Amino acid sequence: TANSFERSRSGRAFRHVVTWRCLDRQPPATAQASIPAGFMPPGAPEGARERALLVPPLEMVSVPQLRASIEADEAALRQIRAAVMENRLVGAVGAGVWMVAAAGALGGRRVPVHWAYQAGFGRAYPDAVISNEPIVLATERILLASTPSLAYECVLELMARAGLEGLAGASGDRLGFGA
Repeated sequence: TANSFERSRSGRAFRHVVTWRCLDRQPPATAQASIPAGFMPPGAPEGARERALLVPPLEMVSVPQLRASIEADEAALRQIRAAVMENRLVGAVGAGVWMVAAAGALGGRRVPVHWAYQAGFGRAYPDAVISNEPIVLATERILLASTPSLAYECVLELMARAGLEGLAGASGDRLGFGA
């Protein structure tokens, strides 16, 4: 939607402004020990730079199963740590918030967690301050949402924080978030 708006606003048929890259379960093939700072997904325009990492919701059967899955995924945790260290924007929704916490980026900060999982999250990450607010800005660069249904709002906020305020507003209006 955002790229469609930008193409119509600029009058260029192939203007590509926003390329999304979600957290990868597997690091890019070019990665060796860590994720290169310049990695962009296929189709990204020349000169594009990664500004944000979106941690999508994870399938969650149970809290113990989720914790085991997160602990076994060191490559994903490295990607999150690298994004935080490089001061990129990080957004996480639903159980993706658990990944950001496991990466060590949320100690002592407010974290939105669905009420059904607050006890398990509190045991796993006792330094975090659990919030009942649906969307929380944990730091100036980390945006968290308690449920997957809030993913669009998070993406629009990440766009605005990445300097695409007008495009975020137009996309939000088109998706019905401005009403």
